[in-house]
Amino acid sequence: MHIMKFGGRALKDSTAIKRVKELVLEAGEPIVVVVAALDGVTDKLYDAARSVLTDYDTTREIFTHLHSRHLKLIEELIPPASRSSLIAEIQVLFNDLEDILHGVNLVRQCSQGSIDLILCYGVRFSARILSYYLSLHADDCRWLDARKLILTYGTSAPGKAVVKVPETYERIRAQLRPQTKLCIVTGSVAADENGVTTGLGRKGADFTASLLGAALDAEYIDIWSDVDGIFTADPALVPDAPTIRHLTYEEAQELAYFEAAIIHPRPFNRQRKKKSLFAFATFTNPPPQAP
Repeated sequence: MHIMKFGGRALKDSTAIKRVKELVLEAGEPIVVVVAALDGVTDKLYDAARSVLTDYDTTREIFTHLHSRHLKLIEELIPPASRSSLIAEIQVLFNDLEDILHGVNLVRQCSQGSIDLILCYGVRFSARILSYYLSLHADDCRWLDARKLILTYGTSAPGKAVVKVPETYERIRAQLRPQTKLCIVTGSVAADENGVTTGLGRKGADFTASLLGAALDAEYIDIWSDVDGIFTADPALVPDAPTIRHLTYEEAQELAYFEAAIIHPRPFNRQRKKKSLFAFATFTNPPPQAP
């Protein structure tokens, strides 16, 4: 089993997604692909959630922008004769999102759960578009909402859900082990035992990929990024910062704690704060040979 995770910048436009298609098809089978939302979409959804109570016009502008962007992406990726069903599915998701935003505006309260629910639409859009696009080029490609896989405790803050690991592993194995060839999974999202949407936070798709890899005993996990790895400093601030060739898990977790953006810092649960899963294979174009 091979796990590949693609972040927002790897899915920023049709050109980037065509490159993702090439990488996925080259990787062979079986493979599970974890996706984030398109570049910048999660931020926009968060802006919509913040403005919905005080400035609904701004929320509507954000909604219209996201709607147009995703439909434009479909037009660029999918031939006209094949796109109607995908457009219909994406439109249903946008209708649901619009209803949620309108409802929050009416009740004048945006709870932590509402924020997690609003944010989850970004990955649902991207996963459905990518899976549909890949299905035109590969056999037996499906997509799966991670809320059916990752079980969490309830949460008091958006993006702070704590995973129930044994139960999550059981769900992942039940859903993905039987005859999986190519499956696209939504990153960052989960659900509690009542089916209420919860979030895994920033870089949560990395955490999703690591949970899948551990549960499925994957040979390796690739985290595809637009940087070459983990640097000694933020390369946006220090352009000549060198990469770190080797790290222990403890060193990596310390970097994550201090907000190194390349990995996810989340521990499994409150009782095991020093035990986290990490995936370190981070490549740019062209990729190196897999070990």
